[in-house]
Amino acid sequence: MGTLSREEIFHLEDQNRPPWLPERRLLLAVLDDAIMCYQKYVTARKGKAKRLFRTAQEWIFEEESDRFFSFESVCVHLGMDPNYIRRGLAQWRMRALRRRKKAHGDIPQRRLNRVDKKRQLRPAA
Repeated sequence: MGTLSREEIFHLEDQNRPPWLPERRLLLAVLDDAIMCYQKYVTARKGKAKRLFRTAQEWIFEEESDRFFSFESVCVHLGMDPNYIRRGLAQWRMRALRRRKKAHGDIPQRRLNRVDKKRQLRPAA
């Protein structure tokens, strides 16, 4: 039994096949999860949330990868333009960071801490 090529696994050009085959649903789920992590954790500063954001960011913005499940490969197989999605996410991120800065003040060194069941701003150590 030989190794299947990308074209054999994702023969999406075949007009007789339904458009949402399990393979396409899997690719869409991978893409959806990465975008969700990128957007949900864009302002994360530490821990697991920051790692999830960084992993999604690296995967989305990596270019010219020959990996089977690279962002570009997934987009191409789904008939999407990877650069269009990247531009949109980069613009979205800039807006999200501006909103966060506006909501939490202009001093990025500050952080919110829970003290006596109230949130207070205090300078970072």
